[in-house]
Amino acid sequence: MKLPPLHESVVLVDTEYLIQTIEENLRFYSDLYPKKKFNRLDLANILLSIASSAKIETVGKKINIVFLYKPNHGTIPFMNEPNRVSDFIGFTIDPLAIYIGEDDCTMSLASFYSDPFSDDDTEYMQEFCQMLRMAAHNPITRNILVVADHENLNLPLETVLDTTEKNLVVFRASDSQVYVSNPNQNYHYVNFEYVIGLCMGLEMGEL
Repeated sequence: MKLPPLHESVVLVDTEYLIQTIEENLRFYSDLYPKKKFNRLDLANILLSIASSAKIETVGKKINIVFLYKPNHGTIPFMNEPNRVSDFIGFTIDPLAIYIGEDDCTMSLASFYSDPFSDDDTEYMQEFCQMLRMAAHNPITRNILVVADHENLNLPLETVLDTTEKNLVVFRASDSQVYVSNPNQNYHYVNFEYVIGLCMGLEMGEL
């Protein structure tokens, strides 16, 4: 796997986790609010919400968004086009549409599929952890945003915190499998279910 040239801020997205969160939110909130009409998701809106929820002081002028996905799960549900992860390659979001903090940002997207002959979650997460290590070792990158929730992330996340001074933000579930035993001022987490819920049009009081 060879990542594109990385910038100051990098967002690593586990597409399996993204799909799971969307599907679980739709089931839960459709039952809870049967009369409510939810907003269809929009790629740019989700990515803007992720970047702004991270509350990083300086994100830089360019943000890399890197998706890892399984070839048989390459379409994101309940999302306007583009919704096929393979179509994200080379996709950019107009900097005029993105305003985070004091920086006008261009988001450049890339996607990588895991071994098409393996449906093993352990191997899939090994590839995701490899992307995390690549971002951690990149001297330009200062901010790493991880959209994933798996117990295999625990050791790689702790290694990033122990060996670098990078800002690390994990977008995880409320009943998260991610546990960092040595958090410091460079680490915090965000409830990703809330991020997707807001993108679906739910109010904070409804979440």
